[in-house]
Amino acid sequence: MRCCQTLLHPPALLPLLRPSLRVQLELLNRSCLQAQKRGLLEEVSCLKLKLRDMENKESNGAERQHKAENTVEVLAGKEWHRAFLRQHAILPLSRVIAIHFIKTQPQAAPDGNTLELGMVPN
Repeated sequence: MRCCQTLLHPPALLPLLRPSLRVQLELLNRSCLQAQKRGLLEEVSCLKLKLRDMENKESNGAERQHKAENTVEVLAGKEWHRAFLRQHAILPLSRVIAIHFIKTQPQAAPDGNTLELGMVPN
């Protein structure tokens, strides 16, 4: 943005003007520059707010990403633990069920009679 003085007259003509007119032009030029300064300060302030907002969003995004990664790690650990238990615990459980089933079934004695539960043949 050009200052008001250069818009009103060429700088080379400034020494030829009357002193009162020079003072008025100087005041006009200063007020124009102050208005430009206020506009620039307002723009800088707005840009700082936008930057802070973007940094907060980035920080929140990083936190969410970290939480998501931790959740994935926890779920992977639980999945591994579940697979481990399946592999090592279900087989013995099925054996226990089979043994229990065999023990609770009436068994035939060598003479063909069925034995009562818990009875051991002679």
